[in-house]
Amino acid sequence: MQTLSIIVPCFNVENFIYQCLDSIRKQTYQNIEVICIDNHSTDNTLQILKKFSRLDNRFIIIEKSTNTGYGSSLNLGLKVAKGSYIGIVEGDDFIQPNMYELLMEKAVRYNLDIARCGYWYYTDSVSKPELNEIIPKNKLIRPVDNLTPFFTSPSIWSAIYRARFIRDNHIYFLDTPGASYQDLGFSFKTYLECDRFMMVDKCLVNYRQHATSSVHSSKGLHSIRKEWEDNVLFAKNRLYKFNKIQSILIDLINYSYKWNYQRLNRKYRYHFLYLWRKDLQKFSKDIPLYSSRHLLNKLETLIIIRFPFLYPILNFLRTTFKRL
Repeated sequence: MQTLSIIVPCFNVENFIYQCLDSIRKQTYQNIEVICIDNHSTDNTLQILKKFSRLDNRFIIIEKSTNTGYGSSLNLGLKVAKGSYIGIVEGDDFIQPNMYELLMEKAVRYNLDIARCGYWYYTDSVSKPELNEIIPKNKLIRPVDNLTPFFTSPSIWSAIYRARFIRDNHIYFLDTPGASYQDLGFSFKTYLECDRFMMVDKCLVNYRQHATSSVHSSKGLHSIRKEWEDNVLFAKNRLYKFNKIQSILIDLINYSYKWNYQRLNRKYRYHFLYLWRKDLQKFSKDIPLYSSRHLLNKLETLIIIRFPFLYPILNFLRTTFKRL
């Protein structure tokens, strides 16, 4: 039985971490190591982690002396992981008892680089399933030939990854302290390099939803930009695969920037629109900006490039239409 390494990045999750770790400890797939990385928590998270390590020697605790961020924690976990496959569980989520048994069974049987499942949007009152309907289920695919995985949310914690595949392709997280969106780059790069992918038709992760709020600091202006600058460079260095996905890149980029725009405090949005335009102009050297199959997406790109001051109107109309 192959070993699975499960990386659990933690920061100030004392209200949720017990349920998270208990769900891992009760997995029906038993041959696991659990690498819990405390990102210098200031609550009781670390004490709970130590409790689990005393109860179960499969739990390994790594204490960071300073908060160096989410990407740094996961890179550390990838470096020390000993398993043939690697999974990630967020410290405030929890998983179904048979999650890793099902994913490992598929991974080993079909020699997969990535095995993925659906998840539940979980709150205290209701759970909503997300199965990513556009992705074929229980079918072996190559993402650069069947592009559907690129059009789903990163949800890197809903999959397991062959460790050798990650290391051989030099796939890591951007090590940018305090930055957001670091799962975006990891997701994009793994799909780009993946030759053997399969998604099962079950929701196996409970993805906890917290109250959302807009980004109130200017760092939200740049994190997404760094991720996509790195993604495009990574793809360009793999010319064959870059050519395979070139036509969808503008839609992927605009979707990410649009999502970031929606979350920004209104006082930062106007400036972000001009940064968005600047990046599209830069990417246009390598990416056809009007390659989208959807007319509205082409219009969106045109407005960002030539009339960014009109984008709030387009965004308002688009949002209103969706609600109707």
